[in-house]
Amino acid sequence: MAMRETGGRMTELPSWHAFAVALRRPPTTDADCTITPIDAGWQLEWAGRGPRDWEALAASLFGETPADPPTSTPYTLSQRDADARTHTFAAFVDGDRIVGALLVQPSPLVDGREWLIARLGSALGPSERFRLMAGRPSGVLSPRGPTVCFCCDVGRSEIVEVIRAGCATLAMVGERTRAGTNCGNCRPNVARLIGSALSAGAG
Repeated sequence: MAMRETGGRMTELPSWHAFAVALRRPPTTDADCTITPIDAGWQLEWAGRGPRDWEALAASLFGETPADPPTSTPYTLSQRDADARTHTFAAFVDGDRIVGALLVQPSPLVDGREWLIARLGSALGPSERFRLMAGRPSGVLSPRGPTVCFCCDVGRSEIVEVIRAGCATLAMVGERTRAGTNCGNCRPNVARLIGSALSAGAG
């Protein structure tokens, strides 16, 4: 059990941290929630221990998000990784415009915060949506390099990054980035990147 000393007393560390952005101010009364206004809306942060109904929280954050035009109805995508203890929710209108996101993980979200804040209310490309749902929004802040997969808008640097992280096959790279999962024309180029990276690593 993780503990820290505060004021001469030992207290338990949070087992989860949650970060969210939303266009509207959510009707939350959580005592452990910090709400801060941002340019396009609001950011919210929580930290705690024990179980929580993340689906219900996401619904309260994005379920009635106003959109332009008013008739647009948000739809929410969700992803859960039990092993990594992460939960990701993202709400969109008009197909790809993000109107809210909630990321839950064991440690505080650091690198992806500014990206989420800057992208709130904007349209996300396929690669950006995929990386966000994989719990890796910060990856899009890195230079993408030349586009390798035009179907899914995936850059060379994004592919090399996941190869270096352990994706050593076309299937693994496709699962992480979606590169090569549509028409397949880029698969030879992806395979060459895998071979080059593995050769460099072996040397």
